Amino acid sequence: MTATKPTVLWFQTSSTISATDAVTLNVEIADVDAVSVQCDATSTSLTFKARDANGHEYAFELEFFAEIESEWVENKASRHGLSVTLPKHAKGQKYWPRLTKSTERPSFLKVDAARWIDEDGEGANELANDDGFLDTLR
Repeated sequence: MTATKPTVLWFQTSSTISATDAVTLNVEIADVDAVSVQCDATSTSLTFKARDANGHEYAFELEFFAEIESEWVENKASRHGLSVTLPKHAKGQKYWPRLTKSTERPSFLKVDAARWIDEDGEGANELANDDGFLDTLR
């Protein structure tokens, strides 16, 4: 059986706005079996595999725009999915213009517009009036 690519929502934070410079991935898998999660991160990539309560398999791989601190990656499972926090290697670094090294966005990857905060500290609600802004992040 071939693994399905789950929907992955991402957002980033900056130490000027929060306590850390990090990228967070919210992997949408209902009833994820926390024991089944394999999240292998290097400084430049992530390989993810998981299984839901029904045994359905999910997997994806990403190559990051810039380096992360792979030894500090955190996973939190919930009944709605899995949250993966990836601390950025360069502290105080400008926002990444995209999550992946490639300029082509994978079809399963989307910006988490509800949690997005830009460099100026404006959230998605303030940016919703800026036509096309969120499209530039995808």
